[in-house]
Amino acid sequence: MIRRLKPDDTRIIEDTLKKIPLFKKEDIKVAMELVNITASNPLQTDYN
Repeated sequence: MIRRLKPDDTRIIEDTLKKIPLFKKEDIKVAMELVNITASNPLQTDYN
């Protein structure tokens, strides 16, 4: 791991995912749920 996710990272990650045609809207929604959990709660250990 380079560093933990920060809340400011979420927009960049979402924008990047939207540029990949392979990902459907539902895929991005699920991915962003996990990203938001990780970015907003650095003490959680489920999604590292």
